[in-house]
Amino acid sequence: MYRERIVFLAQWIIEAFLIVVLPLISFLRLFIPLNTVKNHNSHKPPIIIIELWFAKTISHMFLKRYLEEKHFKVYLFNYNPMNGGVDDGAYRLKQFITHHKINNCILVGISMGAITSFVYAQRFGGWKKIKKLFCMAGPFHGTPWARSFSFLKSGRQLLPQSNFLKQLEKEKMPDPSRIVCISAKSDEFVPRWSSILSHARNEEVAVVGHNNLHVWSREVWEMVAKEAV
Repeated sequence: MYRERIVFLAQWIIEAFLIVVLPLISFLRLFIPLNTVKNHNSHKPPIIIIELWFAKTISHMFLKRYLEEKHFKVYLFNYNPMNGGVDDGAYRLKQFITHHKINNCILVGISMGAITSFVYAQRFGGWKKIKKLFCMAGPFHGTPWARSFSFLKSGRQLLPQSNFLKQLEKEKMPDPSRIVCISAKSDEFVPRWSSILSHARNEEVAVVGHNNLHVWSREVWEMVAKEAV
């Protein structure tokens, strides 16, 4: 019990560190080739890591490199919510996939990017292109944190009980078995009840913290790599 408390406290300290540091070091994206795509001759399904954030971040370069070491061809897609809402991001994702001629792919949607991925699959013909969809801490039922950017369309869409989310929840999923929702044991931004989709497969990972889940959870990386093939 004492050891568990130490691990729990340590993870929250790391989470607090990430919350402060990641925005401060975001400028490093100017020096790290995030758009580089490797393993062009791979026979494994291509993977697209999807963010919905104000700038392409370095947060997911560890996941990207891990998957590349497993010989996956990995793309990183970002949509700036200043340019529109979740549905606009989903449309841009469709354009991205069409432009790169990607088929039979794996989508890894992170936080708001999980909603973007799901909307693409549901409303923009994405299920014809997708083999599997991983949703990491996706606020499918909203998040109180969205109030902090409710001046944006995407912020209003992700408020709990928003009309956008209510309509999305009513939509029938053609094959829920192709969706894996991954949530942290404790998440300060997206409560676990919000990141669950009924009928889909829902997995809880024994980590605490929103960033700890998607930035460097080895268990999550292994889950994606194993199930992608």
